[in-house]
Amino acid sequence: MELIKCSNLPGAHWDAILDIRNENREGFGDSNLIHSGAHCKYMFNNFSNYLLCVENEEVLGFIGHVKNDIRVATKKEHQRKGVAKFMVQEFCNIFPGCSAKIKINNSASLELFKSCGFKKRYYLLER
Repeated sequence: MELIKCSNLPGAHWDAILDIRNENREGFGDSNLIHSGAHCKYMFNNFSNYLLCVENEEVLGFIGHVKNDIRVATKKEHQRKGVAKFMVQEFCNIFPGCSAKIKINNSASLELFKSCGFKKRYYLLER
């Protein structure tokens, strides 16, 4: 496995991120399906903060950050195989100041980040 930089052009990388994000949308703050046009606009501004995890030319997942908040997801068939942990550990070497906001009911992400040395520091209360 290796992390590669996301391309600055729409295409395979951006499409892979969109597909994986939508496949795992229940784990994100906004669990709505993201459509191609909105995704392209978002990626145009944020592609440089994203990396893809690849193995044998297959994209297994992605990791990135927006305003130092980590976004990570793995294709369903590659979950629970150490892919996300690899991505988080490598990503933190490149972007050491990042943190993770995790939905209360997302126990898999909570365990992932705890296993990578993250600690709870705040509670965010919303109305």
